[in-house]
Amino acid sequence: MNFPCQFTIKVFGSVETELELLIIETVRKHQITIELAQITRRASSGGKYLAYSASFQVDNQVQLDNIYRDLSAHPQIIMVI
Repeated sequence: MNFPCQFTIKVFGSVETELELLIIETVRKHQITIELAQITRRASSGGKYLAYSASFQVDNQVQLDNIYRDLSAHPQIIMVI
């Protein structure tokens, strides 16, 4: 990957949990600008999970790794890809 670049991260959680604000707070913690409009969500075919896609510009690999680490560590998040 060539940095800086536009990147889309996918976050999965249960339907009981709305994760948009958590995603925004986590990404902003790493000095990245992101707004609610940059996040989309879609329900799984069985309706049990929600998949969120968040697009933002990332400056380097360390920044991206730290975002993945922080999101993956959150107990309400099932998976980050």
